[in-house]
Amino acid sequence: METEMNSLYETFPSQIASLWKEGKDLKEYFEEVVSSLNASFDPYDWVGIYLVEGENLVLHSFRGDPTQHTKIRVGEGVCGWAAKTGETTVVPDVSQDKRYLMCFPETQSEIVVPIKGKNGVLGEIDIDSSRLSAFTELDSRMLEKITDHLALAIESEKRIG
Repeated sequence: METEMNSLYETFPSQIASLWKEGKDLKEYFEEVVSSLNASFDPYDWVGIYLVEGENLVLHSFRGDPTQHTKIRVGEGVCGWAAKTGETTVVPDVSQDKRYLMCFPETQSEIVVPIKGKNGVLGEIDIDSSRLSAFTELDSRMLEKITDHLALAIESEKRIG
C-alpha cells in the first residue's frame, strides 16, 4: 500500500501536466487540477488555487466546502505569507499558528505551495486537512512539481491573451 502511494506521488505531477494543452481554458485546467488532487489524496479535504491579482490572492477554483476567504491580502494568513515569501508553508497544527485564518472548524493542518513564475509568485495551491500533521515532504515535493506545471500554463495563457 505504501509503495502504491509513493508511486502516486511520483506519477501524479506528470498526470496533471498532461491535462494542459496550449490554448485550453485556464479555468477548466484549474478545475481539473483541484478535482484530481481532492479525489486522489485522502487527507486533502479542501483544495484551492489562488492567483495573485494586485495585492491580493483571489480564489479561482476549489474543491470542498465554500470558503469566505475568496480574497486574501498578500502577507496575511498562511496563504498570504506563502505568497509573500515564495516558500512552501506546511502547518502541522493550525491551532498553533498565529497566521492561520480559519475557514473550517474541522481543519487541523494546511499546506500552501506558491506557483512561481519567471517574475515572481503568480498564485498558489492551498490544501486543508481535518488530520493533524497530514502533509509530508512527499506532499511538498509533489505539489511543487505541480505548481511548476501551473506556472507554465498561466504564463503561456498570458502570452496568448
